[in-house]
Amino acid sequence: MSSIYYQCLTTALAEIQGLALTGIASSSIVILEVPTNSRADIPTTGGEVIYPYVVIAPIGSVTVGGEDNARDDYIYPVVVGMIDNRDTVLLGDLDRNLLWAEKITDHFMENRFAGVTGMTSCKVQPLSTIAPDQWRDNSLFVSGLILNFEVTKVRRAA
Repeated sequence: MSSIYYQCLTTALAEIQGLALTGIASSSIVILEVPTNSRADIPTTGGEVIYPYVVIAPIGSVTVGGEDNARDDYIYPVVVGMIDNRDTVLLGDLDRNLLWAEKITDHFMENRFAGVTGMTSCKVQPLSTIAPDQWRDNSLFVSGLILNFEVTKVRRAA
């Protein structure tokens, strides 16, 4: 049995791959331990980065709450980063790249997914539409959002 957090990650991976986002190969959508655009962690062929790609990773802290002594409500945050080469975007793919975030948001917002035990809903928190520092300093289009997987768990007896 997988941890619920890992179920959130693998569900995000499978669902985003299933969206068949224009221009992104399924093999270029990856789960990482930490969100990064380090060359060592991203899809490459012959040492060259394969653009565009999507990074899925845990981020922040799990939030725990609940209104009674029998159940706890958890929120598992998962970051989705969409990365492309700035030069490609300059050639006219900006609309395509912005549509990726829109499709992911529409697919996950207020939905439940069978792959996550006890899931009640998913909220989407948009991040920077285009990270200006990545654009300026690294010649990258970087956009992101956080998928907050809401899960209710029955409290275990002590």
